[in-house]
Amino acid sequence: MPGELGTLPRLRFPIFGPPRSRQRVTLPNPLPDDSWAVDERSLTLFVDALKEPPAERAWYELRREAERIALVPASTG
Repeated sequence: MPGELGTLPRLRFPIFGPPRSRQRVTLPNPLPDDSWAVDERSLTLFVDALKEPPAERAWYELRREAERIALVPASTG
């Protein structure tokens, strides 16, 4: 009975059910073709950097050490 301890009242409507209408789904608004463009200045700087000789070995060792410091948890104590 609905008033008894440990029982739940029966609902008169389903909690879960199939969607009633497919018209509620909205379609994405496509962006125009020119919404994405290459930054010409950045591309030029990148290409120019590729033409330069590789960095010295000391730079790579410094970078590796900095990455190790950043990734290793600090000691507490």
